[in-house]
Amino acid sequence: PVSKKLNNYLKQFKNKTILFSKHASYNDDIKATIVQDINNITVPKGYTNTWFEKIYKLEQVASSHIQSILDNNYFEGSIIYNCIKNLKNKDNLFIGNSLSIRMLEQYTQNIDKTIRVYSNRGASGIDGLIATALGISFINRAHRNILILGDISFFYDINSLLIPNNYPINMSIIVINNKGGRIFKSLPYAKEIKPKDDKFWTTPVKLNIKKACDFYKTNYYYLESIDQINKNLNSIINKKGINVIEITC
Repeated sequence: PVSKKLNNYLKQFKNKTILFSKHASYNDDIKATIVQDINNITVPKGYTNTWFEKIYKLEQVASSHIQSILDNNYFEGSIIYNCIKNLKNKDNLFIGNSLSIRMLEQYTQNIDKTIRVYSNRGASGIDGLIATALGISFINRAHRNILILGDISFFYDINSLLIPNNYPINMSIIVINNKGGRIFKSLPYAKEIKPKDDKFWTTPVKLNIKKACDFYKTNYYYLESIDQINKNLNSIINKKGINVIEITC
């Protein structure tokens, strides 16, 4: 998980957290007992589903609260949620770093669809997101491929849009244009930044995405509401070639 709040919570249970994994270790700073073989797990006598039912009820309460936020607000989280809601079985989703992947983890709930999700974790920077997504799309070109990222990430790796000139790739790039790196607004020091210095933190790129798409010979579409996403996104993703979909917020 990329959630700092979740990781901080799990630290309270050092050496008491059990992770079921086929890998011998986990790339995280949470100390957990790694269990690789579920066949040796035994259920105590007299066990009931009470524990599970409590967790399930709590999840329903949380889901209802999150849904209320999504239904009544237009922001990065609601945009990503509704984009993913419109995906289909066997779609490939590449989610960008920085704010995008955090919004996905925080606001996108479980859905009854089989979607392959890819991301560049590790250094967790915005380097090469378009290039990586194009590689995944080339390998999986029998299915629909979608990349979701922010405007800073898009412009940072925009030259990768030259790659499809030499290879048959179908991919839709959803650019959430919030005019800068809004992840910095969520960090602890954000309240210390003076309005006159904000541009040095969020670094907005004053470039026209449509003109950039014309330059790189990609298809361009513009959406500016949840209603437009629900009405038009699927038909755009179905189109061949590279489709850049700008969604402002």
